[in-house]
Parts: sequence; structure tokens; C-alpha cells
Amino acid sequence: MEFVPGSMNQFSQIINQVVGPAFLLGAVASFIAILIDRMTGVMERIRFINDLPGEGHAKSHRKADTPRLRRRLRLLQRSLLLSIASGAVGALLIIV
Repeated sequence: MEFVPGSMNQFSQIINQVVGPAFLLGAVASFIAILIDRMTGVMERIRFINDLPGEGHAKSHRKADTPRLRRRLRLLQRSLLLSIASGAVGALLIIV
């Protein structure tokens, strides 16, 4: 099939090639929103634990969870960074 520049066949081929990465960008944006929501929850929990009084309080045993929560926060930050990078690459793919 021969493609003439500016023809309807060329236009439909371009649209077909752009639709896949556009859906990918939508999925990446949704994933980023989920990651931000999770990060917010972890940060709120860390703040809550840090505000607890020291020894002798009924919930003071929860302070032992702080290192685990900080590790989870670092992993979420890395996944957010990589998700943003994949979104940028997807946008570059659409542009090219």
C-alpha cells in the first residue's frame, strides 16, 4: 500500500501509532496518583508515630515501626521517580 504525504491513509496510520502510547500515559498518570496517595499516608503515619509520647504510653510500642515506614517511603519515592521517567519517555515516543 502506497502512502501519499497528507493522505487519509497516512493520517489514520499516525493516529493508530499514537493511540497506544496515549493510553500508556493515562495509565502512568493513574499510577503516579496512587503512589502519591500512598506516600501521603505513610508520611502521615510517621508524623503520628513521632508525635506519640515516649515510654509508658499504650501506643509507644508503635515507634518500632518507624524504620520500616521510612524504608517504605524511600521505595515509594524511587517508584514515583521511575514512573515519572516512564511517562516522560512515553511522551517522547508520542512526539517522535
